[in-house]
Amino acid sequence: MRKILYLVIISTILTGCSVMMAGVKPTKPIEKQKVIDVKTREQFEKKISNHIIEEQYQGDNKLVTYEKWYDKGGKVRMFIHLGLDVVTLGWWEILGSLRELNTNPTNFYDLEVLYDPNGYIIDANAIERIEEKDEVPGLL
Repeated sequence: MRKILYLVIISTILTGCSVMMAGVKPTKPIEKQKVIDVKTREQFEKKISNHIIEEQYQGDNKLVTYEKWYDKGGKVRMFIHLGLDVVTLGWWEILGSLRELNTNPTNFYDLEVLYDPNGYIIDANAIERIEEKDEVPGLL
């Protein structure tokens, strides 16, 4: 009986990492209002993104383009990990967590943020990237 209790405790401790890692990934581009609510450039770069692609001036204002990503399949993987955790009594976490650590973002987009001279956010615009597919010569 003690062994079963230990197994339940250990499996409870092990479960959840891959589920949480898959569930917290963004599944769509950030909303404009969420960016504007952050207020300043310093806060934006701490909370949302600091991966700057380009900076340019528009009069006194500065337009900064950031690279962002999202993962459309994150929520689906979260439920798959949860199901596998239950079926395997938590042992799935050993493989599932490693799998989530190595999941690469699949959908990139550019986020343009317009700042006033004092560094406050004026406007934001998410621009979806269109990936060009390589064509194989000789195939239609």
